[in-house]
Amino acid sequence: MPAPSNNVTVLGLGRMGSDLARSFDAAGHKVTAWNRSAGPRDAATGFCTPVEAVADAVAASDLIVTCLADYDSTMEALAGVSPEQWAGRTMVQLASGGPEDAHAMKAWADERGIAYIDGAIATFPDRMGAADTCIFMSGDRAAHDRHEATLAAMGGRNLFASDDVAAAASLDLAWLSLLYGVTLGMLSAAAFCEAGKVSPKHFFNTMPSFMPEIAHAAKEYDDMIARDSYEGDQAMISVHLAAMEHIGGAAASAGMDTRFTDMLLGMFKEAVDRGLGELEIAAAIKVLRGKEG
Repeated sequence: MPAPSNNVTVLGLGRMGSDLARSFDAAGHKVTAWNRSAGPRDAATGFCTPVEAVADAVAASDLIVTCLADYDSTMEALAGVSPEQWAGRTMVQLASGGPEDAHAMKAWADERGIAYIDGAIATFPDRMGAADTCIFMSGDRAAHDRHEATLAAMGGRNLFASDDVAAAASLDLAWLSLLYGVTLGMLSAAAFCEAGKVSPKHFFNTMPSFMPEIAHAAKEYDDMIARDSYEGDQAMISVHLAAMEHIGGAAASAGMDTRFTDMLLGMFKEAVDRGLGELEIAAAIKVLRGKEG
């Protein structure tokens, strides 16, 4: 197998795709890009060579990185590329989707002899290429290793998770769960500040001090879940539940929407009802796993 070239093609020049192309360009790669509409192509001339035909974009590089809306959009965009044009090429798919989408895309790629890597971007567009940005990848390990130096332009903490092509999609679901859970928590925090006539700025400015606590908790949860043992000496679920009842009551008194606090109370009351009240909070994963948890 010949060494990979310095060329890379990016398909999709939306906000994420454009910053992706910029990251490859900044790392010294020759970037060819395609987008369905002309506007983003015209705006991208400073950091890539835009082309009008997707087949020309695929022909330009042996590494094809797709960043379209979803898997169906990707297959639709690539429908006009003949199977022989894929010879010797690797495709990294970065659209949003789930494990079933990843398996379907791999089957599509296998039919065309494409070395396929499924991926998920765990950041926002303006963080693309940052030293601590992570892109999850899984699938063809040999293809990943062959192009690893080029793919490093996407993020400094990229993770190739598994030969199982669906692993990146599962990690994406994990990342999005964290993202939206934290987002809802931060917005709830801002609403509590406003209700108390305190500027949310004071809360947001102290956020960096919370990060070590969250990182520490993540390590504790990882260890407990791996051992499936949740005994500890920090705070039992029953203690956390008392705090949740406090914030739930405060939200109601302030006239805030209580759906967030109601959800917390419902989840952790169930944990107590299932006999988990004397365990550390990580034991609530048994509730999230479902009836067989």
